[in-house]
Order: sequence, then structure tokens, then C-alpha cells
Amino acid sequence: MLIDTVIIPVGGKGTRMASVSPTCPKPLLQVQGKTIICHTLDSLKDFCFKQVIFTLSHESAVFADYLDSIKSSYPFNITTFVEPYPLGEAGALWQLRDSLPANFLVINGDLIFSVDFNRLFAFHFRNNADITVVTHTSTHPEDSDLVSTSFGDIVSDLYLKSSPNHEFNSKLAYLGNAGIVCIRSSTLDSINPPPKDSATTSIFQYLVHASFKSSLHIFSYNTTEYIKDMGTPARFRQVGEDLVNGLPSRLSYENQQSALFLDRDGTLNHCEKGNYIVSSDDLVFFEDRIKSIAKLSTQYNLVCLVTNQPQLAMGFLSFKNLEHIHACLVSYALRLGLKIDVISFCPHHPHSGFSGEIPYLKTNCFCRKPLPGQFLEQIFLRNIDLKSSLMIGDSHSDYVASTSINLPYLDVTTLD
Repeated sequence: MLIDTVIIPVGGKGTRMASVSPTCPKPLLQVQGKTIICHTLDSLKDFCFKQVIFTLSHESAVFADYLDSIKSSYPFNITTFVEPYPLGEAGALWQLRDSLPANFLVINGDLIFSVDFNRLFAFHFRNNADITVVTHTSTHPEDSDLVSTSFGDIVSDLYLKSSPNHEFNSKLAYLGNAGIVCIRSSTLDSINPPPKDSATTSIFQYLVHASFKSSLHIFSYNTTEYIKDMGTPARFRQVGEDLVNGLPSRLSYENQQSALFLDRDGTLNHCEKGNYIVSSDDLVFFEDRIKSIAKLSTQYNLVCLVTNQPQLAMGFLSFKNLEHIHACLVSYALRLGLKIDVISFCPHHPHSGFSGEIPYLKTNCFCRKPLPGQFLEQIFLRNIDLKSSLMIGDSHSDYVASTSINLPYLDVTTLD
């Protein structure tokens, strides 16, 4: 199934970009000779979109004239909705409700991206989601809206950057809102529109947050594809460099990806055989190894952690605490130059007899190394090319899991 309607809010004032252009609205800024709006539309035209709706507020006449001048260059119907008063990112959705299809896509108007939307839509419909939030490992969690996905892909908690406790919350999760959201239209019937004087009208902080509190089905689609917001002058300049280097297209899942797979315990952090990490306080990192892996990681499109965590099945560790451990790991690795994009873990253990064990997790499975299930899942989800990828581990189990699918293997001790 596909989604054929996109809504793009472009009504903000873009005050943080005043040093780049004090008068030009942000979506009309040029990056490598092309406006952000045209970059957006170019990234959509290879998919089956039929309608693109721009919601306008600030400088609405300027946007309307510009869109009228370019719409004949694109294969979809480009229309505008001028807000009667500033409605923010989310407010116009209720005004448009009666004309929306069963599912639609919202893309922030200040993004440069290259995303395989067919994979995103397949995920959204496969999970029967009310809302699918596109996420990625945040490189600046202290000023990002974050999601917690303790049990896989379903969102189990939200951490808003507007929260007064966000400095602490940013240590609990690592997946940031990327600014692209799939929405089932009936969700709007369950949530009241933001009041006219609302201080928070963003898609994430209002609609997603309200839907979460109403126990709707919200999923995180974690992608390593290129999605960059233009919210600051530094990010604006970085995007320009990335476009020159062809990075957005290279990272799209339409093209095969090279991946650096990493084991965790014994590879990135100390863990004696027979012992288990059950708290972030237990983490003692191999700093020099992580620095070496960080240098190596620049040769790959994405970095994926694959780890057995049998202490979940044994009842020694909760899923929530495992996510806190991983948030700590991701944060530490980022400081050393290593960005961990994806974390895959096996929660199972085949043997019973542990006090407090979780019976439904006590099973033989295909995802527990040395079986290759975790690898195969990521290869399928992210279009990974085995020949140009690598696994780094410290055990015979890691070696067997990777070489059984012809994935090149490197013993981490060779980096010491």
C-alpha cells in the first residue's frame, strides 16, 4: 500500500536563520543553487505521490507566488492552504481533515532528505500504525525531541525538548524525531486541535504527544537515510557540503548500503564471561577500541550494533533499563566520534531455571548469535550489501554468525 498525499508546513518565521538571510523565508533559501522547497519536491517526484499541500502562514503571498511559478515542473498536484491565523505545524491538519485520504505524510518544510518512502509506507501499514514517526540517532539529543522504543519499534515513551527535565531525559533515549511523520487520518478525530493560543503546535510536541497520551498506536521508523533539518546556520552549511559530496542519494535505501556491524559486550565494553551488564553503572568502555572503530566507521554508510542480551529472559534486566544502557553507550561513543545508528538485540535464552525468568523469552530462536537472524533482519530492512560490509566482534559466536552468511569478520583484538 502507498500514501499519495504529502503535507508540508512552511509557515514559520525561521528566526534562527536570520544570520544566513534576514529577509528570505527559510524554505526559500537556496542550497547549491536550488531552494529547499525544490530539493523537497525533487526528492518526492520518483514516488507515487499525487498531491502535495503546502500550509502557509508567515509570508503566505510570497510562498504562494513562488509555488505557482514552479508547480508545472512536477508530476503531482501542488496546492496551498493559507491559515486564517498562525496554526503552527499541526493546526492546519484539522482544517484539511475532510479532504485528506485515509493516510497521509507530513514533512517539515526545512528538511533536506533522501528517503525510500516505499519502505517507510510498508512499515507503517505492516504495523497498522496510527502514527509512524521517522527517527534516527540524534547527534544533539539535548535539543531534540526523543522517542523511547524499549520493546522494538513501538514507541513506549516520549521525551520533549521543551521539558524542563530534558537534560536528564536526553540520557534515557537516543532516537530523535527526524521531522517526517505518517498519520492515519482518523487519528485527527481522536485528538482535539490545538487551541488558538497554544504555545505548542508542532506535529511531534502536539499531535504525536497527544496521541501517545491517548494510547494510540505510535511506531518509530528508525532509518539511517539522509534527513537533515536546516534549523541553524551550521547545519545549513553542512547540508550544502553533503549535497556537493552526493551523500543524500548515497544513503538512500533505494541504493545498497555498506554496514559496519558491531558486537557489544567484550567488544565495546568490558564484560567477563558469565557476567552480565544490568545497569549503565556496569559499563566500562574500551576507549581506545571505540576510537579505532570510529575511524574505521567512516568507510561505511551505517553502524549497527548486534548483541545477545539473555539477561532479559533471565529476569535480570528490564527492557527499559536496557534502553538506558544503550543510550549511555550511544552518547559515550558519539563523544569519541563513533555514531551508532542502529541497535539490534536478542532478548531470548534457551535454558530455564532462573529465578524471575520470563517464560515467553525462554526459547531457541533465530536471532541469538551464533545464528544470523539479527544480521538478516537488518540486511532486509536497510538494503545492506554483505560484500561491502564488515562485522567486528570478540567471540567465536560472532565469527560463526557473520561468516555463515559470508559477511567479512574482524576480531576486535586486532585493533588493540
